[in-house]
Parts: sequence; structure tokens; C-alpha cells
Amino acid sequence: MTSLVKNIRFPKLARDSFLVVFSNGINFLTAGLWGVLLARWLGPEFFGQYGYWTGFFQIVSTIIQFGLPGMLTRELTVPHVNAKKLYFRFFISYHVSVSFIITGVLVLFLIFKVNNVESFVLGLSTLFIVFSGGITNTITAWFFAKGRAPLITFLAVIRSVLVITTGLLFKFLDIHVVYLLFIPAFYSIIRVIYIFRIIFKEAHFRIFDFIGINFTKHQLLKFWRFTWAFGLVAIIGSININSNPVILKFLGYTDYDYGIINAAYRINGIIGLTGGAILNVIMPWLSKGFFLSPKNFSVSFLKIFKPIYSFNILMISLLIIFSKYIILLLYGKDYEASVPFMLLFSVGALSALLPFFSSAIIAINKQKFNLYMSLVVYTVYPILKLIFIPKMGTIFIGWIEAIGPWVNAHVFIIFLAYHIKPKLDYRLFIYFEIIALCGIALPLYLVNSEVNVFLSASIVIIVNLLLARGLNFFKIKDILHRLQV
Repeated sequence: MTSLVKNIRFPKLARDSFLVVFSNGINFLTAGLWGVLLARWLGPEFFGQYGYWTGFFQIVSTIIQFGLPGMLTRELTVPHVNAKKLYFRFFISYHVSVSFIITGVLVLFLIFKVNNVESFVLGLSTLFIVFSGGITNTITAWFFAKGRAPLITFLAVIRSVLVITTGLLFKFLDIHVVYLLFIPAFYSIIRVIYIFRIIFKEAHFRIFDFIGINFTKHQLLKFWRFTWAFGLVAIIGSININSNPVILKFLGYTDYDYGIINAAYRINGIIGLTGGAILNVIMPWLSKGFFLSPKNFSVSFLKIFKPIYSFNILMISLLIIFSKYIILLLYGKDYEASVPFMLLFSVGALSALLPFFSSAIIAINKQKFNLYMSLVVYTVYPILKLIFIPKMGTIFIGWIEAIGPWVNAHVFIIFLAYHIKPKLDYRLFIYFEIIALCGIALPLYLVNSEVNVFLSASIVIIVNLLLARGLNFFKIKDILHRLQV
């Protein structure tokens, strides 16, 4: 086993990315645990309501951000961008100002819309959590562009741990649940303030630097020309991700039905968010590499792609094996109906691969393809749900989340293989398909055969390591058989 591991070589950037992903995994796991605790304390129906409010505010927050985090991360990285501090100040001022205005409007909406105190506090606290998180995503582009993602991850972990610790303390003291709901909102706001303090100190900003910034019409048009593709992709994606409660309510399903799905979907979301770290860590490096030498981009792409692919398949295999135990351990018997959803969500858990493909497409300045792809996918998904959920039941949501990401991944890799030069050898794609089939079919067979879970995990780990070692035999100079640089 030791020799197997030694033969799998991971580039430094990939190793650093995995460290950030691992830290993000801890963060999102602890953040998710807070939702699990609320679900256990208040039941599936409350969890359904929690999902409705979160989804609604996430869509609004994404519209406000309009792709700023991704755009800023890229543009603050590449060498040709001048006056980066002024550039950063302008967009942060815009985001914070609009967020405050929209927050005030939504508070009034809650006052007139919600009839009971508990639901009002739930909505208000969720609003503060989501919007402060949106501002955090934008301002941390400054750190990601400078290669300081671990600092942001560390702060997120501290925030999550404090939320859980304070929540457990309040519960032990038998403090009313109304106050429990404000805990994550409070620490989210504190985190935003602290990050601003770091930026002000290191970049020598002042409060007044973010007031009265004037840009010419030409500059504004140039900035929005970069931003619109990022923004539309983010908005369309957010609407799709948060459309399930709206569709289910339209079809006559209850808060309980969505609570069952949301239990598995929340874990799937936590896993997906860990993959978002790959975009933040790798995209600046890929963007700069393509800007400096487009002809060498294929080499850089493959150096990261191979270990990320092996890691993602192993993660999928283990998630399939432990799906049932994850649900029962976190949520308890009341959520046993969530297990089939968790199993299907695990099959499509390409949380490391899809952000990497997206990063590569953005790096080669083809982000419009992301937009077109999102428009197609996120238009088709809701239509399919409206057609098939009445026939198949809510489990169709699980099936579309299992199959859809793999379809997306194949479209992405075909697009990249066509646009990057030199091109990739077709034999590599065949081996990728073999790894994917083994990584999914083997654990599904073991689960269906009710093989001991620890024995199953050991088997899939050994098989995945063997496949990863086989992938390492594909040397980059052989894969790029038309290399002329």
C-alpha cells in the first residue's frame, strides 16, 4: 500500500489545493452540522422552511454579486490589469451599498409577510447570514488573487466552530430557539468586519477610500463587459440550485417532503462547496499561466487534472459506501427517507472536477461557454423536474443530480480538448471513462450486496489507488503527442 501511494505523484499546486479543500471540508462540515443540529431540534418541517428562506435569499444575494467574486479573482491576478486597488474599491463599494439597500427592503418584506415571531426571526437571521456571506465572497477575492486562500479558510473554520460551540452552550442553558437562530448571523457579520480590517491594514485603505469613487463611462462599460458572463452564470446557477422548493410547492408537496430532500441536498451542497476552493486556488494560477504562455497551457492543465480526477472518483466511491451511515449519524431515524437521495447525490458529486473545468474555461477566456452551458442546463433541469416528478415522485431530483453532473463534465472536457493546444490523446479519455465506471459501479455493487461497510471502503480505496497509479503511467509528453512548443 505504501509503495502504491509513493508512485502517485501530486504536483505542488494540486497538493496545496487539496489542503485548502480539506480545510474547507472541515469548515463546511461544521457549518453543515449547525443545520443538522437545528434539524434535529426542530424536525423535518422546520428544516423545509429553513431551506425555503435560504434558497430565496441566496438567489437575491447572487443577483447582487453578479459574478463579482470570480471576475475579481481573475482580473486582480493577471499582470495587465492596472490600478488594481482602485478597481477593487469600486466594486466593493458597489456591492456593500446595494446589499444594505436590498437588506432594508427584505426586512420590510419579512415584517409584512411573516405572521409569527419564530418564522420572522428565522427569515431575518437567514437574511443576515446569506448577505454577509455574499459580501465575504466578494472581498476575499483580494486574498485569493494573492494566493492567500488558507487565511480565508481558517477564518471560516473559526466562525463555524464558534457557531456550534455557542449554539450548544445556549441549548444547554435552555435559551429559547429564537436566540439560537441569531448565532450564525452574529459571527458572519463579525467575520466580514475582521476581513475588512485586514484589508484596510495591509492595503492601506481608509473608510473614505470607498466613498465617492468616480469612473468614466468607458471604464464602467469595460468593467461590466468582463462581469456580465460571470454574473449571469452565477445567477442562473443559483436559481437552479434553489428551485427545488419552489417546484415542489407548485406541485403540491409539503415542507416535510422538502425537508427530507433538503437533508441530503445540504450534505451534497457542503461537499460541492469544498470543490469551490479549487476554483479560488487554481483559477488565478491557470489564468496567469495562459496569459504568459497559451501554448504550454495543456501541460499545466494535465498536471492538475490527473490528481484531481483520481481524488474526485475516490471521494464519490466513499460517499456511495457511507451514504446511509452519513444520513443516520447526522440526522437520525426521522430522516431515513433521505438515504436514497444521498446515494444518488453521491454518484454525481463531481465537486472537485467541475469547478476545475470551469476554472480552465475561464482561464482561456472562454467564459461565455460557461454561460451558454448554464443557460441550456439550468433551463432543461426545471422542465424535466416539472414533467417527471409527478410520474416518478421526488426521487427524480436524485436521479437528475446523479446523471446531470456527468453529462456536464463530458461536455466540458470535449470543449477543452478542442480549444487547448496541443490537443490530448484520445486514449487518455478512454482510461478516464474506465476509472469513472469502476469508481461508481463497484461501490454501488458492494452497497447493494450489503458487504460490510469497512471492508467495502477498503476495497474501493485499493482499487482507486491502483487506477490512479495506472493513470500516472500516461506521461504528459506522451499524452500531448503533437507538442510543438
